[in-house]
Amino acid sequence: MIFIDIDGTLIDENDDFQPHVKQFIVDNKDESFFFWSGGGYQYARTWLERFEHANALPLSLAMFGAKDNRLIAPGDVVIDDLAESFTLNPGVTVIHPDALR
Repeated sequence: MIFIDIDGTLIDENDDFQPHVKQFIVDNKDESFFFWSGGGYQYARTWLERFEHANALPLSLAMFGAKDNRLIAPGDVVIDDLAESFTLNPGVTVIHPDALR
């Protein structure tokens, strides 16, 4: 599973999609994604729908929800602007969105 944060990761401070994160998603569109946010379930759902519509890219294996570290399992990937908060999860690959540039 690839977890992608919304604010500061998928979108910038102007609510624009970050092109390097968008490209990562496009390049990996057949993977399982979980779009999440501290803003909650509905907020994450809204941004996933906006992403799919804006890019004409339905992500059949995408889920959404509130940010909850208990969902992460070994082997998962987390892309988050607060990457340092996930370093204690063993077996999880943590990527800061700037690393996708």
